[in-house]
Order: sequence, then C-alpha cells, then structure tokens
Amino acid sequence: MFIAPPVTRTVLSLSPGSIIDLILPRGARPAQPVRRGVCPNRTAQRDGRHPSKLVCHAMATISRSDSMSSRLDGRRVLVTHAHRYLGPPVVELFRAEGATVLADESELTGPDEPEELVARSGRIDVLVANLAGPPEAMPVTGMMVRPTEFTDEAVRGYIDALVWPLLRIVRATLAQMFERGSGKIVAITSATPERAIPGLSIYSAARGAQNAFLQVVGAEAAPHNVQVNAIGPAHIENNMYYTEDMLADRSVRESFEADIPAGRLGKGHEAAELALALASGASDFLAGQLIPVSGGWTT
Repeated sequence: MFIAPPVTRTVLSLSPGSIIDLILPRGARPAQPVRRGVCPNRTAQRDGRHPSKLVCHAMATISRSDSMSSRLDGRRVLVTHAHRYLGPPVVELFRAEGATVLADESELTGPDEPEELVARSGRIDVLVANLAGPPEAMPVTGMMVRPTEFTDEAVRGYIDALVWPLLRIVRATLAQMFERGSGKIVAITSATPERAIPGLSIYSAARGAQNAFLQVVGAEAAPHNVQVNAIGPAHIENNMYYTEDMLADRSVRESFEADIPAGRLGKGHEAAELALALASGASDFLAGQLIPVSGGWTT
C-alpha cells in the first residue's frame, strides 16, 4: 500500500490561448509577481472581449500558501483499487486537496483482507470504496451475457469482486468511525442498475446490491455523524471498462456517445470531483444517497 503525502503546491497548466482570471482564490498567491496585463511567464496579452482577463500562452503556476485551507487538509483517506477504475483520478485529486492518501491495490476478495487492510491503515477519516469488478470480465463488452446463458461461476465472480469486498470493508471501517463519532464513506459503484441494459443483468445485479446496501447503511450511520454515500458513474472513461482501442475507434466512441444527452463520455476527474464533495463537509447532510455521474444518461 502506497501512502501519498499531501501536496503543498498546485500547478495550473494552460494551453495556448487559454484565458485565466486575474482574481486568485483566497489565500493563494502567484508563484511569480503578476503585473497588470502580464502573465507570470510574461507571454500573455489582454483579451479584447474579456478586459478583466489575460490570454496566457504557456504555463501559470499558483502556489498554495501555508495558511490556505484545502478541503481535505489533515484527513487520512483510504482508497481501494487505487490503480483501477476511478482510483487514479481520485488519488490525484485528494492529494491535491491536502489529504494523506493510503492508496491500496489489494484485490480484497479474501474474507479477511478488508478487515486486515483497515487494521493496517490506522485512523481512516474517509474511505473511498472504489471497486472495479472482476478483471476477467473487462472491458465492458466482456460483461455481456444472455439471461439464459450465464453461469454460476460468473455470478460468483461478480459477487466476490464487488459485493463482498464492499460489505466487509464498510463493516470494518464503520466500527472505528462510530467509536470516534465522525467519518465519511464514499463508494464508487455504478449507475447501471438505474436502467435496463440488455446483456448486463448479472453486472447490474451486483452493482444494485451495492447500492441497496449503501442506502440502508447510510441511514443507519447518520445518527453517528458518519456520512455514507455513493456515486454512480456511467460512461466515464477509465482504464477498466474501455480499452484504448475502443476509445480511439470513432465509430465505437460515437455509439456510446449517442446514448448520452451530454454528447460525450465523461472524464475521470469529473467523477473524482463529486467524490471529493462527498468526502468533505459539503456532504454533512447527505445520507445513503446514490448520485449518478452520467451526463444525463440516467435522466
């Protein structure tokens, strides 16, 4: 398990022609002095349509001062399957927000693995239960099966990869959070059960079990000042459900995008931003909610 320390500065990369506001966040300061009409790298010009903005042509760097508070400063966050599904963008964003991230890559399919992981991790302020599903069923096209043809072994694979690990790690983590009287659990499940998709009956059943479990546990945890919620991604680019070849194939990509009101696949960082909100004080009055991140696909 890799423990990532919080970052102390943020780098904002700007492509040629990008527009930035002159106003910085409270507590932030530019890494270099900013003069009126000049970017830190001195390669900017005033934008005629936006008098209060600059057009930068390279990179601007904004440093976070020691007094500037990020949303997860001082928090210890355990992220499961940190190398897969939406783990990578979550780890990156949470580090940038000041968290000490415990990035675990265990499969968590053994009966004792989740509890042992929690015991090794010590204090957990936030658990991000990111579970990718059985690798042998990936990418998404490998999940398709007719309702008359699925095997008991395939069902067991989904239950062992998605349902049992979630139940076990939530159970183990809640024990310390209840005792402490605070904590956040953010599960990254799926919005797939929200719609009937031919061929995905077994996958939807496993994800649906996760969502139902979290809804009830969220209500039971609320009196202990512990918030348990989930985000339901759908059509979000990630390293498990879509191969590089699939995303590079225009016809394949368009077949997915045609079913999304937003007209495109989502990015991992967009789902990570919602996970961050649920891990912060912004979720203090949320309990047992599943929030889809689907570009309108579940609407």
